[in-house]
Amino acid sequence: MILKDYSQQDFNDYLNQSENNYAKEIQKSRNISFKEALEISNQEFQKTLPDGFNTKDNYFYKIVSNSQDFGMFWICTFLEHELKKVFIYDFEIKKQFRGQGYSKKAISLIEDMARELSAKAIGLHVFFHNEIAYKLYKSLGYKETKTGKKSSEMEKYL
Repeated sequence: MILKDYSQQDFNDYLNQSENNYAKEIQKSRNISFKEALEISNQEFQKTLPDGFNTKDNYFYKIVSNSQDFGMFWICTFLEHELKKVFIYDFEIKKQFRGQGYSKKAISLIEDMARELSAKAIGLHVFFHNEIAYKLYKSLGYKETKTGKKSSEMEKYL
């Protein structure tokens, strides 16, 4: 597996799909209407990516092997108490490739990328209704740092 940089078109396609997908997750976790969830999703994307594809310290990659697109991830770098960290905003392995070990391999690539960016820790957010992802992150050494009723933030030191 290798990482391939997103193009502007890849980003545009991703954004359209992801705002809807994230709204569905919000709707499910907060038990609100899709319209309300979509408004929240759109606001959060606008806040997080004020300059769209060119937002500073944000990186988008396709996960590729033998010209086959397996999935994608979006990370950003930031400083917290003078410690450089990476946050995984989005990570997805396409449905037809799930359950075959690709998620573990891809997370290893993400962690390698974080190290290349001189990060000392990597964090993420996971909804509890996504049990497979939650269990995967725990099995890879991610520890809960903030826990709510419906979700958790997790972190791993590199």
